[in-house]
Amino acid sequence: MKFFRVGDPSKPLVLFLHGFMGSHYDWFEITQSLSKKYSCLLLDLPGHGVNPFEKISIQSFNDLSFSILGHIKKITTRPCFLLGYSLGGRIALDLLSKDPDQFEKVIVESCHPGLESDFLKKERIKSDEGLLSHIHSQNDFNNFLLKWYNLELFGDISKKENFHKLLTRREKNSLKEIKKSLQNFSLGRQDNLIPLFKKNQTPLLYISGERDKKYTQIGKDFIDKVPNSYHKSINDVSHNTHFEDPNSFEKAVTLFLERGFTF
Repeated sequence: MKFFRVGDPSKPLVLFLHGFMGSHYDWFEITQSLSKKYSCLLLDLPGHGVNPFEKISIQSFNDLSFSILGHIKKITTRPCFLLGYSLGGRIALDLLSKDPDQFEKVIVESCHPGLESDFLKKERIKSDEGLLSHIHSQNDFNNFLLKWYNLELFGDISKKENFHKLLTRREKNSLKEIKKSLQNFSLGRQDNLIPLFKKNQTPLLYISGERDKKYTQIGKDFIDKVPNSYHKSINDVSHNTHFEDPNSFEKAVTLFLERGFTF
């Protein structure tokens, strides 16, 4: 996989993982600021951007996590920081479960730690397989994106001043690759990670948007079950907090990385 580096390589490393249908460019604004103090490592997840499945031998969460961990160990011998949004947050938790000593602190934004039963997993896989099954052309995909971002989950994101830039980036995705990503990295194919964190010692921050009731509750439940974890709700935003209010998001991230939990 191709990775991107922003900032001085000698500074503490932060790995950024984007969400479904996103790209490393989604972190452009926050990394421009954080790169003054940190070395920011970004990538396009499989099926996104410059990392199509046909060029990489990654087909599962295990494949992806071990590939990322291998790359990190090639560029640093020290524990690093980790930040992931939505799908990227799920991958971040998977990475932490596999190699907790590799990460000094972890931040996840609006992500699910895993379904508890095989029944729920099968239902989710079935739902994800049907999500794009009726989409066969780029025009269909563009129309799907408009409907997608008008879901209650995303609140008023489509009314934001720079939403058209986000939408344009999403429209550049390969429909074939996005379908395969949805298939391979469905929430239904992810382990329920909560039991693996019963003795968690890595400081972990869960960020959600105040208006995203579903993931705010998931965040509250998460910190009740996972030791050394904390929840930060950002006011007046929904699922994609780093896009809707990048300043508040960056402030929360910076405070956590530098000082701990002085929100």
